[in-house]
Amino acid sequence: ILQEAVLAHPDIVGNPIPKLTALPSVKGLKKKDPITGAPSKKRAAYNRLRGEVHVNNRLDEIRKQLQLLVTKVKELELGGLDKEEVADISNDFDAILVLVGLRSEEISGRGWKRIKLLEDADADKSCLITLLRSWIEIWMTDPNLYPEDRDILNSEWDQKIRFFSSRLSNLYDVLHDPSGQETRVDDHIQDLIRWLDDSFKRTQVMWQEPQVWLTSFNSTFIGFNIRYYVDNIRLEHWRRPWRVESELTKDVLRRFKIEGVKLPKAMYRSGDEKTQPGVFIT
Repeated sequence: ILQEAVLAHPDIVGNPIPKLTALPSVKGLKKKDPITGAPSKKRAAYNRLRGEVHVNNRLDEIRKQLQLLVTKVKELELGGLDKEEVADISNDFDAILVLVGLRSEEISGRGWKRIKLLEDADADKSCLITLLRSWIEIWMTDPNLYPEDRDILNSEWDQKIRFFSSRLSNLYDVLHDPSGQETRVDDHIQDLIRWLDDSFKRTQVMWQEPQVWLTSFNSTFIGFNIRYYVDNIRLEHWRRPWRVESELTKDVLRRFKIEGVKLPKAMYRSGDEKTQPGVFIT
C-alpha cells in the first residue's frame, strides 16, 4: 500500500513509466480550475511524465551512441589515428550533435578561426533540446506552481544546456584534431558520459527511488519509514516538499481505510529536535 502510494504521487522522483501506470490510483490532488481552465494536477502530471519518457529515451540514445564511439576510438587508437579514421570518428560525433539539436558553425577573425556549436533552429522535433524545452513548458501547466517558477525551471535547464553544449564543443575540437592530446580521446568521451549522469539528467536513479522500510513492531504497533525525493524542492517558494508530504499522508490514510487497515484512535508524533523526535504515543 505504501509503495503504491509513493509511486503514484507525480512529484516524487521515480521511473516515469511505472509512475504513469500508478498515477490514476492517487486521490486528493488539485482539480481542474473551472474559472481559468487550468488543467487538473493529474492531467498535467500525466503529460509531464510522458514528456519525461521522451526526454529519457533521447538521452539514452545519445549515451548509447557516445559509448559506441568510445569502443570505436579505443580500437582505432591502438594503431594510431590517421586522417581517414579521424574523419570517420568526426562523422559519428556529428550525428550525435544532430540528436542533441546542435550544429557547427565556423567563426573567424584576423588570423584565427574556430568552430562554435549553436542550437539548430531547423533541428528535428525529436532532438534532445527541443524535447527538453517542450517538457519544461508542459511542467509549467502544473496547477501547484507559481508564475515565478517558470524562471527557476528555465534558468536551471538553460544552464545545463549551455554546459552540455560547451562540453560537446570541447570534445568536437578534440575529435577533429586529436594530435597533441595528453589524455586519450576515449577518456574525453567517457568524461562526458559521466557528466551527463552526474550533472545533467539521470534516466535511471536507483538511489533516489522511493523506499519503504519496516522500522519496528510489537504486538500492538508496526512502524514504517518512507524515504523519497521530491523532484524540485525550489519550486512553490520551497514549499513543494511540505505539500507533497501532506498529500501523500492523506492518500496513505485513504488507502488504509479502503483496505481495512485499522489505525489506533489516538496516534500522533510528539517531541522536537531537542527532546524525543519521532516518539509515537498510542
